[in-house]
Amino acid sequence: MASTSHALLSQLIGTVRNLYHDIGTLDDVPSEVLATLITMRDAELRDAQDIKETLSGVPQHDSGSQDDTPVIGGEAEEVTLATVLSQFGTARETILSMLRELDERGWQSPMADGTTVHNRIVAITERDEQAVQQIYRAAGKTVPVNTTEAG
Repeated sequence: MASTSHALLSQLIGTVRNLYHDIGTLDDVPSEVLATLITMRDAELRDAQDIKETLSGVPQHDSGSQDDTPVIGGEAEEVTLATVLSQFGTARETILSMLRELDERGWQSPMADGTTVHNRIVAITERDEQAVQQIYRAAGKTVPVNTTEAG
């Protein structure tokens, strides 16, 4: 599991790094790019909260449906690429900081949805792969062979 968890952490880091490097520098941001990033950010916020609840054992919220938009405290009338990327990166770092401290047993902790922390992280990396490919195509960029690999 140690090598698997290390690979998953690398993928989580790689997604953020690639988005900042390749997408965060765009001058003209297609609406599809921003919409996909907002979806990624919202899912990341929900996942961070769910993982925190699982590991702490203390319910923090009712995650409700996937349609519920998390309240992040920085809502603005104009949503910018820089803001959304920053919020996504902050939520991702929250997850990474929790995962870095986990031992084998922690990775296998059962979550409220019946999966484990490990399985949730695998699902996040799969979701990242699809979303990042969509973002790169919408931005007119060549999709890297492995969009979530840390470089």
